[in-house]
Amino acid sequence: MPRTISLSLLGLAALFGAVTLATPASAASPSLSCQVIPSSTGPSTGVCGTFRAASSYVIDNAVQNGPAGGYAWSVPSGTRVVAGCQSTTPFCDLSVRATSVDRDFVTSVAVPGFGVLSVTAVIPAVCGKFLC
Repeated sequence: MPRTISLSLLGLAALFGAVTLATPASAASPSLSCQVIPSSTGPSTGVCGTFRAASSYVIDNAVQNGPAGGYAWSVPSGTRVVAGCQSTTPFCDLSVRATSVDRDFVTSVAVPGFGVLSVTAVIPAVCGKFLC
């Protein structure tokens, strides 16, 4: 009987050791990225602003290195949700129309176990087919 217990303890120790080695030394913390995509032709700039005049823009927000769910998105007024922004989605895409004044839109998301992350999208003033 003592031999069975010692073999079982040895097996548990080996299993625990394998699990410990498989765990990364430091997991990356979640971050919130943003890019502004103009409705006109051409690629997005990859930053949370744009240098292209357009009639409307999509503000593409995404959480990197986050959990599978439990998000609580705070959508800024003056925007319309076009995709995501749910507790199960690590992204939130918002549509906004261009105006003749510069505007900033702050999107926040509560990430379980990590707190609240925020990012600001800068939408420049548009005058006709050009930035004002």
